[in-house]
Amino acid sequence: MRILKAVTITSISTVLVLTGSPQVIAATSQSSVCSKAGASQVIKGATYICVRSGKKLLWQLAVHPTKSTPNATPTPASTPTPAPGFSIAIYSGDAGNTSGSGGMRSEEIPPGITTMNNSDNLKLWIYDPERPSKSLGSPGIFVQKDGGNWYEINANTSYGIFTSDFKPGKYLIDVIEPNGNSTKYSRGRYSVTVSGSGSVSIDGLLPNLSGYYSVTAILNTRRTTELANFKPTSVCQILDQSGSSTMSNAFPRATGRLATKGTIHALIIPTDFSDLPGSGNPADVYLRMAKGTHDFYYKESKQTVNFQFTTLKEYVHLNLPVNTFNLGSYNGGNPEGYFKAGVAAADPLVDFTKFDVVYVLPPPTVQGNQIAYGPAMPKNVDGKDFQTADGQFFNGAVGGADAWQPLEGADWKWMSHETGHLFGLYDWYTLDGTNPYGPWDIMSLNWSTAAIEFNAWNRYISGWLTDSQIQCTPKSELTATGKDFTVETIGIDSENSKAVMVKLSDKLMLAMEVRATAGLDHLTPEESGVLVYTVDSSIPTIKGMAQTYKRPGGRTDLTDAPLKTGDSITVQGVTIKVTGFANNVASIHLSS
Repeated sequence: MRILKAVTITSISTVLVLTGSPQVIAATSQSSVCSKAGASQVIKGATYICVRSGKKLLWQLAVHPTKSTPNATPTPASTPTPAPGFSIAIYSGDAGNTSGSGGMRSEEIPPGITTMNNSDNLKLWIYDPERPSKSLGSPGIFVQKDGGNWYEINANTSYGIFTSDFKPGKYLIDVIEPNGNSTKYSRGRYSVTVSGSGSVSIDGLLPNLSGYYSVTAILNTRRTTELANFKPTSVCQILDQSGSSTMSNAFPRATGRLATKGTIHALIIPTDFSDLPGSGNPADVYLRMAKGTHDFYYKESKQTVNFQFTTLKEYVHLNLPVNTFNLGSYNGGNPEGYFKAGVAAADPLVDFTKFDVVYVLPPPTVQGNQIAYGPAMPKNVDGKDFQTADGQFFNGAVGGADAWQPLEGADWKWMSHETGHLFGLYDWYTLDGTNPYGPWDIMSLNWSTAAIEFNAWNRYISGWLTDSQIQCTPKSELTATGKDFTVETIGIDSENSKAVMVKLSDKLMLAMEVRATAGLDHLTPEESGVLVYTVDSSIPTIKGMAQTYKRPGGRTDLTDAPLKTGDSITVQGVTIKVTGFANNVASIHLSS
């Protein structure tokens, strides 16, 4: 069964892509607020313009195609080579558990702790996940109302009791970890709805007998245990030290992510709004998006991952205006709220135990000032989110206008990039404009028509390259005499050697791979050669975990960074010389 039944989950709370931060991360973590009207920036190849919205300046997607149907866009030249027989199925199963599920009963408040006698509608007992009879000692909660700005409320937690009066609306609250201890804890996230009459409900939870909702932070011991128990099969399998419990940039993969082998059952929930109607057959509307994603992972995994997409026959009508979730600016608003609204609307129709991943998608006519972007949401398995009547699941994403830009293959490249997070992969770009890795992976630049293949490191940590395809050596074994290696272009499907890796330290890996026109990469001779980069396993997503080293005289944007025959550079005391490059094979000499 793909969804864990709710009764098997004992810990409460959840996070988005990065833990310990009150912000939406899956696409990026840039604030939606900008400082100068008319300013522009490019994120993952998409252009955003700083525009005035009321009294605020906000980033908005600058471009959007005008088209009557999704099929009007020409098939891109760089669409992945498909496996035979792909199609989107129409859901024909039953509704699963139709008895409904209000959620799990909250932990009871222990004897001796007095509740507050007031008229506040939000009543919380903030308990210790290790010892539910004791207070967590949290300093408070972060709150976001209706997709607006986050703010902090100081909580009187000497006894773990906290109340507040919340106005009608939809909220996200994050329970702050005690004493700033983000190593042991991740912030627990909860979705709160306050009705027009002021009554409060929390997604996946029922109040306890005292009328309080019991909330907590997430205990990170599971991830600590995973790391402690991991047995590397090569010295190049360095440990993930980035601190995330939901994704990783090294070994091992975090629990709860999509399987890197076998069939993945994916559900598309097509949604529309009162002022953004959907049209057409969803199986046709989202065909290219799903097919491109299926074909991409089928290829990158060496034909071991097979996506089977299913969609509802018709759009699910949310009966809400599209601006309900305040998603009209880049990384603003509440995409989690939109996702949950789509899931809730489909819950009476779908048995979610049949699916591994869920995509809640708007019509392709969505505009950038309506839903600007679509993030992924890989959830912590120790959390509480993504509850349905059928149980809990951990992998989902919502779509936005960025998937429908007039850029080649934008729809499937958006979905493939966000699905990469659901496999546990980090963003390799940064938000400060430096982008030290450059455009050499779909997790760094997902709108590229040049380099779009996964790099060797992402394939290795995903199990799509084996130890036999990685020529691994510790730096200590390199000498002045040196060693010679032969490497084949990464985009060619074969069992040949695909990378040379040198372990520089317990957290720093030096990688070399060949990039040239092959598979999905379409590169000029100037752009082709031996790509050299380092990966730091202690740096989390979008913080510059990787650095590419350019060839002598290469451009600062790193688009021509790969070394050519005769080029030589020294990285961290390792001298790398390309002694030959022809017919998609490079010869590399390493010395120290």
